[in-house]
Amino acid sequence: MRDFTAGLMAVLLLPVGARAVDTTTVFNEVMYHPAATDQPEWIELHNEMAVNMDLTGWRLTGGVNFTFPANTTISAGGYLVVASNPSALQASAGITGVLGPWTGSLDNGSETITLRNAIDREMDDFRQTELQFTTLVDDGAVFFLNGVEVTRVNMATGAADGTTRAASEVQNATVSAPLVLPGANLVQGANVLSVSVHRERRPN
Repeated sequence: MRDFTAGLMAVLLLPVGARAVDTTTVFNEVMYHPAATDQPEWIELHNEMAVNMDLTGWRLTGGVNFTFPANTTISAGGYLVVASNPSALQASAGITGVLGPWTGSLDNGSETITLRNAIDREMDDFRQTELQFTTLVDDGAVFFLNGVEVTRVNMATGAADGTTRAASEVQNATVSAPLVLPGANLVQGANVLSVSVHRERRPN
């Protein structure tokens, strides 16, 4: 299996659909996979309006559930954070005004969270999808998502181009365990997964 040129590039387009919902207050950032298990998950909302928004009776539903208490206001153009453990987040991040706790938890793989107003109208949703794929590599490969390297197989560290050789020859390639790319690596619209394939020795 030494009849392929090093640096062969394969490309796969991965579409992520857009959403059509009301956009007055929206999800701005979601921490669904903290670096340590004892760190809290959190959700940050953003008010896109030029006026204060009253969130009394609004709800987060889906992976987590939370009802905003009476007199909850998010200022014009401002931000509001809800967390699984508000006091822990305030202490670690040095911020105040964090709401919570919520019930449930955010899945590190695939998740959907919906923001609903007091009359149960959907105002925004957050859809986090995990990409998993297996590989059959002979001899080495470098994987890129949207132009950024995400993993490599049987390749030394450092820059890799069309002349870079695989670390070793693979006589009998087998299918790998699933490689996992978090949803945070994906962008809305078309995503490009590309693979640079490398041989251990030059073809005969």
